[in-house]
This record gives sequence, C-alpha cells and structure tokens, in this order.
Amino acid sequence: MSGCGYEYRETAIADIGGAFGVNSVAFDRFEEILWSGNAAGHVSSHIGPNLGRYTSFQVHMEEEIRQILPIESVVLCLTRSGLRGQLRRGIPAFTFKSDLITDLQTVLATGPAAVLLGGHQENILEVDLNNQRIVRIVNDTTSGCGILRRHSRFICCGGFDGKISLRDPLTLREEHSLTAHMSALNDFDVQGNTLISCGFSVRSGAMVPDRFLTVYDLRMNRKMSPVPLSLEPFLLKFMPAFSSRLALLSTMGQLIVFDAIAGPASAAMMEHVTANGAIGISLDISSSCQCIAVGDSTGYVHRFSISPDSVVNSFSRPTEFADPIIPIEPIAVDDLSAALSSIPMPVTPSKRLSDWPAELIKPRYRPTPPIPDDILESMRMVGTIGYAPKPANRRPNQISYPNFRSLSKGTPAKLKKNGDSEDLMIPKKFRRMEPRTKNLEDYDFSFYNRTNLPGLENSLMNSYCNPGLQMLYYHPTIRYHTLSHLCKEENCLKCELSFLFHMLDQTPPGNAPVYPTNFLRTFRFNVEATNLGLVLPDFSENLQEQFDASKLFQTWVPFIYQQLVQSRSDDASSNDIERSFSFQQVLTTTCLICGSASGKRSTSQVLNLNYRDVEKENKDSLQFSSLVSNSFSFENYLDKAWCERCQHYNRAQQARKIELLPEVLTINCDITTEDTLVLLRPVLESDVPTSDSKQLKTQKICWDGSNCKNTMCKFLHHDTREYQKYWIPERLYLKLGIDGTVDKANAKDEKENRSYRLHSVIYKIAETKASTRHHLVACIRVNPFYHDVHDHSDKGEWYLFNDYCVKKIGIDDALVCAPQWKIPCFVSYILEGSNLPLSTPTNPIARDVFSDNWELKVLKNPREGPFKPLGNDEHIGKGTLVSMDAEFVTLQSEEAELKSEGKPVIIRPSHKAVARITVIRGEGKDEGVPFLDDYISTFDHVADYLTAYSGIQPGDLDARSSARCLATLKSAYVRLRHLVDIGVVFVGHGLKNDFFVINLLVPPEQIRDTVHLFHLPHQRMISLKFLAWYYLGANIQSGSHDSVEDARTALKLYRIYIKLINDDEKTLRDSLKKLYEAGTRRSWLIEKTLK
Repeated sequence: MSGCGYEYRETAIADIGGAFGVNSVAFDRFEEILWSGNAAGHVSSHIGPNLGRYTSFQVHMEEEIRQILPIESVVLCLTRSGLRGQLRRGIPAFTFKSDLITDLQTVLATGPAAVLLGGHQENILEVDLNNQRIVRIVNDTTSGCGILRRHSRFICCGGFDGKISLRDPLTLREEHSLTAHMSALNDFDVQGNTLISCGFSVRSGAMVPDRFLTVYDLRMNRKMSPVPLSLEPFLLKFMPAFSSRLALLSTMGQLIVFDAIAGPASAAMMEHVTANGAIGISLDISSSCQCIAVGDSTGYVHRFSISPDSVVNSFSRPTEFADPIIPIEPIAVDDLSAALSSIPMPVTPSKRLSDWPAELIKPRYRPTPPIPDDILESMRMVGTIGYAPKPANRRPNQISYPNFRSLSKGTPAKLKKNGDSEDLMIPKKFRRMEPRTKNLEDYDFSFYNRTNLPGLENSLMNSYCNPGLQMLYYHPTIRYHTLSHLCKEENCLKCELSFLFHMLDQTPPGNAPVYPTNFLRTFRFNVEATNLGLVLPDFSENLQEQFDASKLFQTWVPFIYQQLVQSRSDDASSNDIERSFSFQQVLTTTCLICGSASGKRSTSQVLNLNYRDVEKENKDSLQFSSLVSNSFSFENYLDKAWCERCQHYNRAQQARKIELLPEVLTINCDITTEDTLVLLRPVLESDVPTSDSKQLKTQKICWDGSNCKNTMCKFLHHDTREYQKYWIPERLYLKLGIDGTVDKANAKDEKENRSYRLHSVIYKIAETKASTRHHLVACIRVNPFYHDVHDHSDKGEWYLFNDYCVKKIGIDDALVCAPQWKIPCFVSYILEGSNLPLSTPTNPIARDVFSDNWELKVLKNPREGPFKPLGNDEHIGKGTLVSMDAEFVTLQSEEAELKSEGKPVIIRPSHKAVARITVIRGEGKDEGVPFLDDYISTFDHVADYLTAYSGIQPGDLDARSSARCLATLKSAYVRLRHLVDIGVVFVGHGLKNDFFVINLLVPPEQIRDTVHLFHLPHQRMISLKFLAWYYLGANIQSGSHDSVEDARTALKLYRIYIKLINDDEKTLRDSLKKLYEAGTRRSWLIEKTLK
C-alpha cells in the first residue's frame, strides 16, 4: 500500500448501542469531524485522525438516517419523513416536516439556508431553512428523485428508473434527460463536464448490476465510451482536487481509486475494506482529498488517509468543546477561616429553607372587589358606560374593600365571584345576546353590529335555528336556488326561506336585525319537524336549561336539507341543490350465514363523524382529516337483517362505499357526549393559546378582538397569543378511490384529489362553567359577492354571527376551539373551483299572484262591502299609490318583572300575528275600492283578540267556525311582496308596525306614514282617530276598528298633507302647531267635543 498513496488508518464503531448498518458517512466541510448515521436513527461524530468520539445523539426512534449533510450553521440529518437540523454540539436546532413529504431519500444544499429534498415521491421540495417552510414545489418528477448532485450549470436529479434529469438551478425546470441505465440507478457523480454513473439492467427477468460505468460529456450531453470493470460497482465519488480521478466501492467491499479516463488499469489504490461478511454501504471523501471514509453494514466506520496526520479540510475552524470541570480544592475540617460558600451545593429536587414561595416574590396589588349584584341589576348602559343609582348605605362613587385583616385571622371574607363565566373568559361577542328593553323595534343594535351584514333576532321561539339560517344564506348555491323558488304549498319551508333570504338581501344599512317570524311560524307547524322533536313547545327560562341546542341543531340541519332537496316536478332548483350538497353512496349488506350481498344506492347531505374505532393514544387518528376519511367508509354488524336467500333474519355485515363526493361537504362533528369530548380534548386543547393561563384570567378580552385598531388598547387581543395548529383545517384534501373509499390527501395538485375550503363553523358556546345553558354561534367565511349585495365597504373574510351580533373576526376566532366553552358542532366546506352562482335570480313573484289560481283560500265566504280584484288591464307599477291597513291579534302576552327601584324589566316580549290585511286603490276611477281584503287563518293559540282595537272577534280566524273570507298568510304575503317589488307607494297609519308584524321589508321611500307626516319633533304621536276628527271632521272607530275604513281615512289624510306641503312648509308647520294645541286642550279626547 505504500505506493498507492492511501493507507488504512483507523476503524471506529458508529453507535455503541447496537450493530446497525452505517447508512451515511460525511466529512464536515468546516471542521475536522467525520459524521456517521446508522439504520437505528442515531448520529455520531468522530474527531481527529484517531476517530475519537465527539458527539452522539438520536435523531429518530423508528426511521433510519438516509443522508447527512453538514452546512455552516447546522448538520442536516435526513430521515424518511423529515429533516432534522442539529448543532454540532448535539443540540437540536429544528425539525422540518410537511404533509407534502412522503418518502425522502436525498438532500442537496443550494445556498447558505436553502436545500432541495427528493425521494420516493412525485415532487421535489425547495425548503428555506431560516423559516422552515417550503418555498417551491416541483411536480414533474414522475419517477421520483433518489440522488441530487450540484453542477455549475445544472441541478442533476437521479430517478429510480435509471434516468438523470438536468434542471436549471434557478427555475428547476428540466432542460435535458439522460438515460444512464436501463433499469435503475445506483449512484452517480459530477466533476467538471463529466458525469459518471453506475446502475442496474434487466437480464433474464432479474435486475443485475452493470459491470461498467456510464460516462456523459455535459458540454454536448453526449454519451461517451463506458468504463468496463471486473467487479460490480456500488458507490462512486469524484476526488475534489482532481479532474477525472474517482473512488469506487464495489458490492463486495473493494475500494478502488483510479482515473476515469484511463480506466481501472490505472488504479492507484485497491483495498478490501470490510471483513467477516460485511459490505460497504456508504462512502465519502474529504474536501482536502487526504481522507476517505467507508461505512459498512455491521456498524463500523473505516478511515483511509495519505498520512497519519492528514487533515479533513485545508482550512478548518476550531471545534467547540465542553468547558473543562474546575477541580475543587480540598478544605480541612478544622479550618475555621474557610469560605463555606466556595463548596457547590448539590442539585436536588427538594426545597431549601432559603427558597421563597413563588407567590411571595411577585408584585401583588390589592384586587378590585366585584360590583354588588344590586348595583348590576339596576345599572343602565349608555354605550359602554353603566349608570346605577347610589345605594343608601354606600358612599357615592366608592366601593368598600373587605377586611383583609380578618382574612389573616381565619375569618372568611364575604367575597362573591361574578359567576363562573369569569373563569371561562368568554369574549363578549360570543356570549348570549339578551337585550333588556321593552321596544325591540326601536332598540339601537349598532353597538352589536357595525357591519352592513344583517343579523337575526333571537327573541322568538325556536331561534336556535338562527346560526343555521345564516349558514344557508351565505351558501351562494342555496341562496340562488332558494330565491328562485315559489310554490303554492301552504306550509313550504323553502318558500319561507326564499322570503327570509330576500329580506336579508334588501336589509338597508342600519344594523337592525331581521326577524325570521314567518319562517319559524311555518317551521312550528311542520309535522315532520314536530315528530323529530325540533319544535319547542314553549319559550321559557326553565326550558332553556332543559334542551340541548347542539343536539337539536344536529337533527335540524339534515331536516332542512331534506326540505330543500325534496324533488317536485315544477322545481328544478331542488335537483341543483341536491346535486351540490349530496354525496352518493352504496350500502352493501352481507349475510354472515350464506354470504349473499345486496346493495342499496342512496344520497346523503350530512356526514356524521365516527369515533368508534379511534384510539385515544394515536393523535393522528384524532385529526379532523383522518376522522372525515374514516367516517366516509365504515363497517358495522347488524344483529337482525333480512336475507332474501335464507328467507330469515340473520346477522349481517353492512359496509358503505362512496360513488361521488359533493361540491359542498357538510360535516356533523357529533361532540354531544362527555366521552367524545374527553377523547378529543388532547387535539382540541392544541387550539388553546400557549400563553400563561393566569395572565388570561387577570386580563379582560377586547370587544373588537383581533380587529381592534386602537394602538393604546390595554385589553387582551386574540392575535397577541400564539396558537398551535387548528384542529379544523382551513383546507381539506380528499381522494376518492376506485373501491369507494375516501382517503385524506397530502397535496392538492393531483388531479384526482378534491380540495375543499372551509366555509362555516357552527360552535356550541357554554354560558358559564357550572350552568347547562348554552347557545350556538356561526363563524362564516363571507364571499365577496355578499359585500357587493349589502354595499359593505369594510370587507372582511371571516364574520361571527351571534344572532343580532355580527362582528368581523380573524381566523383565530373562527377556527380556534376551546373544550371548556367553545365546541364545534357543524362544519361546512366548499369545493375549490366550484361554479358558484354569484348573482341574484329572477324574481319568481309576478303579476299572476293576483289571479284566481293564487287564491289560496281556506274559506271562500263572501266579503262584506265593495271589493274588486285587480284586472289584467289595470295598470299598477312603480309609484302607484295604494293605501293599506292591517289588524293583529296577540299570540303571546308580554312578561316583565318589577325591580326594587320600581322599573320593569322585560323577561319575554309579546308576539303578535296578523289577522286581517286590506289594500285599497289610491288613485284612478276605483279609488278607495279594496283589491286585497283577507282575514288570515291561524292555527296558533290566540291569547288576546284585541277586539276593541282590531275588530277581530273570537272565531273569525278559525277555519271550522268562521264566517269570514279566510286566506293563508302566504297568499296575502306574496301579493304584498309583489307590490313592494314593483315599487308601489304605500299610504297608511303606523305602517312600520304593520310591516313588522307581517314580516315584510319595505324600503322607506315607498312608505307614506301619516303617523310621521303629521308629527312635530319631540312631540307625541297622534292617533288616526284624532287626525280624522281634526282634519276630516269624521268620527271613525266609534264601534270597532275596520281596516277598510282606516285605509281610506289614511288616504284622505295623505291628500290633505300633499295640499299643505305644496302650499308652503310654513303652512304645514302652522297647521301641525294648531293640531297639537287642540289636542293638548282636549287631552287628546274627542268624545266630549262630538256630543
């Protein structure tokens, strides 16, 4: 060996823990260190010519080390599933993993902090090590990438099919492709303009190593004459300091150093490296070309060098070692002047006497006592400031502190917590909305909704549906097809949804919520909803704590989907909704006795998450995407199932296979039991902020959350806390297999994968820690189309819909779960790339609703007085004047309680229902003649008919005994809607209240209300009866109210108002002053003056 230059110097064991093969060896380019990694996931480093041990650490417990790449800052260790960055001292720097990683094989440094990752996967990943994120993905590597080498002009990628791809270093696009070997590629290297490789070919149906080296000239990409060998090559490396000399390791363990041009005959070294049946499996050459390292299959590292003091690098930086331990000088026992503090104390887990408790070394401030309940109950809120009367036994603007001296003596202090909601720290925007006011119509909702997106009122029965209604409305597909629907069925929920969505579209900016009165009324009378237990019998405080809104909602969503997709011969929109929201499935039942199978094809709109076969210890199976894929394909056993072959009930196995995935995927999380919540708590708590929980309890949460723009705000914001990975992913990738199974996908770039984007999440919000009361809220990603519909300038992506509270929120507020108070109930995804109908359909309500075909009468009794329906030749359109009046009955009386200071507080507001609707012509030859005059049939229990004010007698609205011409509310509603849509101008007295009870939204420019026309600012409103006496000299409503008479009177008063305003505004003002003077003199009574 003296003439060859390299001699065997040293052998060292890579890992003392076991004889695992050394898969990778690498000389450090910056320090005098040799790195080795074995099949057990362990990395060791050796320093100096004698291979002394420097550091040793475990990278992965189950996966092997496939490549080691030392760079300037860290040492990169590649495993199958990730990339570990480790300091040379053995301290972990980072671990990079990604869903795009399938099976890594090689890593190549392209810059100081940039690497390329390749392997048994169809992509090459470019990773930024500073931020540990993927910056580029190359998806055209169909055969994978097992080897990466750097050339001055190319990035050389060796595939598993024997081909080498030459890529541009900047764009990573493939420039050339070289076929090096017919079957597979074993190793290759590049030096200058020469590329040499070794590999396999197929002979007689088996892969055989090629006994030659393939040579390419990269200047012309031309194949040169191969280099024949007498042995089977396994690994090869170019010598860095030579142009054509390389080192080759054979499959039998021979190490040869020769010139590639001259061939093996010019071998400068030939040595059998290993013994005892071991083979060499890794090879590396130092940058100085003075050392060669070989790792074998038994766990040993062999070092060859030119001389005993050979160096790894020409100019290496000094290696950092641990600080030496300074010996302690002994102290004599009888030395009284010795410093005992010089003796180090042993580190023990026990506490010393000098250790102070943590609570005694922190600054403490006297806590502010809670505000007493009697002050809170009498408090009146003006904006964000509360005002309360001073109690007689307290000083003004002062609150007494408890006697803390008595606490130290053991006397219990009378401190009361403000409920358990303080422990939960629920933000105000997520809490239940309960306005304590008598007149909800005039309530200022701008404090709860500063957006132009409308909310929904929650004071009605069955208002737990509100989050679902918002979720349906902000689905463009449902909104479009529902708005285009109209049928003649009396209690059609789809029609009522269409009317509700139209009101949501037409709600003007003003932050007032929409009342879903008619929808909830029809929902209450639906037989199927009643049988499912979805209709609450009463809306009381006690019942609120009895029912579980989340369980009701889980039944309500499939029910409402079924109502929307019920096929009718004249309704094509139902088919479109079913096609978008339903996934097609096949349920196969197999008899366990005879083995016969029968399949049944069906559709479903909601996917229920299945937790039966989930292991609590396996967090991957608890991830949302894993639960979704497992829930699509399930198998269960039936104790009794009918078998056609056996003609008997036998035990059977039932399995589900999916044929088609929907465009809109609705998922029921089904977290309704304590066992399910305990199972998911580890992954749900990963969404909880990682900051100190004590800090969260002592700091209040800002009302605006992450959207707060106040730079001086001292409250807690969600965006200031660090969150871990969301349990509910923002995007969900699914792949439908040929066998009907649905698997989660790692990348969305594959053509067969379906990428879903999160649309909405319905959360169950606990009110307090101890109470069972809770409510539902909706977090919805609002499509930009809806901002255009509502003329909303402050456009956001995520919004919180908590009944009438609508807030723009960040993604943290939308996706972060909290097991104690915020639990996901329903999740909805929309397929990316779906053709959503982002427009408003043609109005289905046309002029034909006034025809006889739309006379949805319950009883066709003759009407009293003159009546003439609209004729086909009668013109009515924009600006046409009509006069309207409506009468009402009370379904639910108002309930209030009297506080200690004598002020009433509304517990339950009153609810009214329309009983009669009258519309008369306001111009033309038939002026004053009604064309719509119907009594509205109702099945509700009427608490008060209000006969003195409405003229409605008991029994008038009962179809079994009424002598009136009864019609359905829907029949009258669609006719009024048509008048509103074509721009008719309504005249009446108190029209705001009329349209409010009818649940119809009318633009203010189409209303001429005599209540406001004959009114002075800061004065009382005047009744229609007094206005008729003063201006018309008529005594109306002397017996009972008549809506036809009231409508005609309002029309006459409007004519007088037009005459006054046309003369002069001063004339109108003087007339109104005289009106108020007359009313004040007579105490607004007219009976005495008419005698």
